[in-house]
Amino acid sequence: MCNLTENLSMHSFTGYKVVYKLVWNYYSIATGIKYEIGKLLPESKKITPISIGNYFKSNILNEDSMWFSPEMSGRTCVFRSFFNASEMKDNILAFLEEYGEKKPKGSFEVVKVTLEIDLMAGLYPLTEEVVAGRMITKIVEI
Repeated sequence: MCNLTENLSMHSFTGYKVVYKLVWNYYSIATGIKYEIGKLLPESKKITPISIGNYFKSNILNEDSMWFSPEMSGRTCVFRSFFNASEMKDNILAFLEEYGEKKPKGSFEVVKVTLEIDLMAGLYPLTEEVVAGRMITKIVEI
């Protein structure tokens, strides 16, 4: 989970994110929620998490879990660096292959995402710079 530590005063931020793409829809690889342009992201309590490909812990939204981050509730993160997002995608694909996980029907993609509302900066997991926000206003395939 992202460790968010700094409130940002900027209106929007564009960064890079790994998503699961199925047909023309994009989903969170950590929780399975469908990303909808212009809608607030749901609070953690309103989500039944479905980790796509079992790369992430299934209990990241559980308040009693060591993986839970209250600052991330109702937010999603993007990497500042394309390299970090691309590396995460490669790690996910390697994990699926190494552990014999059944590959999902869709695909994992790195996309450019613009976030707005209550932006915060931090790190994922401990070294990669990320920015999180409460609404996705744009997704562009790259």
